[in-house]
Amino acid sequence: MSFLYFFWGFLVQWLLRIVTEGLSSASLVSGWVDSVPLIIGYIIIIIGFVRIQPFQPLMGRGKWGAVALILLSLIQMVLPVTPATAFWGSLLTVPVAAAQLYMAYYLCLGIQQIAQQQLQPNLKQSAYRRWRMYLYCEVTLVLSFVCSLFADAEQANIWATVSAILAIIYVILNLVVYLLMLSLTWKAHKQLELPSAQSQH
Repeated sequence: MSFLYFFWGFLVQWLLRIVTEGLSSASLVSGWVDSVPLIIGYIIIIIGFVRIQPFQPLMGRGKWGAVALILLSLIQMVLPVTPATAFWGSLLTVPVAAAQLYMAYYLCLGIQQIAQQQLQPNLKQSAYRRWRMYLYCEVTLVLSFVCSLFADAEQANIWATVSAILAIIYVILNLVVYLLMLSLTWKAHKQLELPSAQSQH
């Protein structure tokens, strides 16, 4: 059951975020509400890491990435939205991307190792490909942020254009990554057995 925590964690983030962003766009709720689905999802993912850690200690390290993401989400929630704090709020893009990569790395690495032990080569390859896609997604986000630092607020320039293009690519990649991580964690739930489950046979 432990792999299902990752599945539900990603699904909660994806579906609830759609709802909260819709409410925010309609000015029905404050912008800080957008961070709530992320926090709920990360808590569920932490439970998954904690439950698997006794059987796969290396994979358990991923929980610290999720913990960092909760703290960063809380900072984003309480940070007042003003022109003076906008820049500092945007700087959180880099640590958020780093924490997400850390979490995804140990999640995918753990699945790879368990899949190898249980002779599931296709699942092992899928976990590796999912990690690479996650990496590409977060790098795109960071590059978009870096380009925005060189953009001219007064008039459009090449940096602003590149930043906008990368931001669009990130949105698309982010959706794809969520779907791929849902698929990976569901396959892990269906195809892999943890030692506690094996000992019952």
